[in-house]
Amino acid sequence: MEREVLQTDLYETIRCISVRYLDEGNSIAAENFLLAQPEPSFKRTVYSLKIKRGDYQGARDLLNTLPVQSEYDEQFKQIQDINLKRYNFEVQYELSTAEEIFLTNIANENSINSGYARAILDLLLGYREYNEDKSAYRNQSDYNKAKIKANTRKETIFVAPNPIQDDVMYVYTKDSKISNGKIQLTNLLGRIAFEQVFTATSFDKITVEVPHLEPGLYAIRITDGDLVLHEAKISILK
Repeated sequence: MEREVLQTDLYETIRCISVRYLDEGNSIAAENFLLAQPEPSFKRTVYSLKIKRGDYQGARDLLNTLPVQSEYDEQFKQIQDINLKRYNFEVQYELSTAEEIFLTNIANENSINSGYARAILDLLLGYREYNEDKSAYRNQSDYNKAKIKANTRKETIFVAPNPIQDDVMYVYTKDSKISNGKIQLTNLLGRIAFEQVFTATSFDKITVEVPHLEPGLYAIRITDGDLVLHEAKISILK
């Protein structure tokens, strides 16, 4: 018990020191500090930091050195290999059939890697539904298209600007009243980075302020209850 407490305290100390470096704007120092720690999990944190600052080659080099101690470790490396391929394409990366099947299987598992797989699927293919009967469809793409059609009504809103440059974006409604609206931004790790609920009348304008979000690419999803009104990729610039 005492050993677990000491280890928890050590992790918290390491986290605080790395956060201090980041708050000072010294991402490189934070990465070097974390890489010096013996615990392998800190390397994943460094990998994410390299992705955030656009050092994709550095992220690739680090990914190749990550130890594989379990099936989940191997899955993580395969998922991030696909993710890095996506970053290296100037136009939208197209998943191969094998990659799509692999990511979909991981997304359906509800494992520690599911969020990563879902984020890539959401960004590239607009996937939203998992763990449902797909036997009536020829493949996952057909199933996905059917689910989108069933849960999406005619586009009734417009989002601008894209990219966001001044920490503010606007949602413009068209000829539809929205009574239970929600705006959600998901980062590349599959984590919800921002949520805002709203109501709107026809031809309304909703102001959305996101000053705390890091620069990068996000998946934006706007819903009215169970209906999907808008899904797209949106960039934030600083």
